[in-house]
Amino acid sequence: MDSVNHQLVPDDGGLASAGKLRQRDVRWARIRRPVITVGGELTLESLDLTFDDVNKYYEAPFQMKANGGMFLIDDLVVSKSARAICSTGVIMPLEKRMDFLTLRTGRKIEIPLTC
Repeated sequence: MDSVNHQLVPDDGGLASAGKLRQRDVRWARIRRPVITVGGELTLESLDLTFDDVNKYYEAPFQMKANGGMFLIDDLVVSKSARAICSTGVIMPLEKRMDFLTLRTGRKIEIPLTC
């Protein structure tokens, strides 16, 4: 969870419908649907994982931070590279409902996307 882009919402305590108790997976947090806005700074590289060498963690790309919410691309200059970014980096993965992100080792991981 990214506290800059995600806001926690109160948890229901794990209660499910029909009065059954459901175990909550502690790896997940309930959040408000995120709204991620990008513009002219959007590049194909910014749609992949970035690794922080100092803190030893990956930062999710924009479209992953917006997963389950809204990814707004505003003021993208119409050019050949902008069309490539939108078609291959954003539209195709959304149509397939999955994206592939590359780890720094070269290994690719599959990420499900929701719209």
